[in-house]
Amino acid sequence: MKSCSEVPRYMTLTAEKCLVPDLTWLLTTMNRFKKMLAKLLYTFLPFIFLTSPYVWCEEVKDQQVDELLSLSSVAIAQKRFDDAWDILIRIENSKSNITYSQNVNLLKGKIELAYILKIEENLVENVLELYQLTDGNEHYEKFKNRLVHRVCYSEDWSMYRDIHINFCESIRTNSGYANPQPEL
Repeated sequence: MKSCSEVPRYMTLTAEKCLVPDLTWLLTTMNRFKKMLAKLLYTFLPFIFLTSPYVWCEEVKDQQVDELLSLSSVAIAQKRFDDAWDILIRIENSKSNITYSQNVNLLKGKIELAYILKIEENLVENVLELYQLTDGNEHYEKFKNRLVHRVCYSEDWSMYRDIHINFCESIRTNSGYANPQPEL
């Protein structure tokens, strides 16, 4: 008979002095493995996908635009801003048919990343295009107000305020916005 110190940690000694598998240890180990696998997939799967020929070698097909937009969002969440920018530029340069909401998300992502990466090229045009695209659409009214507030009034985007002077001035005179507070 083995002593308690000689019983492996994945086994349990019963009252009848029989060794049986310890289910608690097994379940704990399985949960640890699942968490580790989830972290591994969350970390490396986007990287593998970004480096695959699926993303870079072929032309973007219409059904891939949503996948690439979500992949760009994952890259932004992981603070891989250059990868996200490359994906958005690839979508923009493709000749695929982009839907209205995809176009709004594409422009929104490009504007956010342009501020993060300090890319001034086409920034004013993108803001104006996004504003005009969402203007008159009641589903995007709150979004449009947040865009105007961030570009024209918020402190975190103030470094580019001088290039948006004409846009903000036209918003103030045409829309009657003094300092719109966005509805969250």
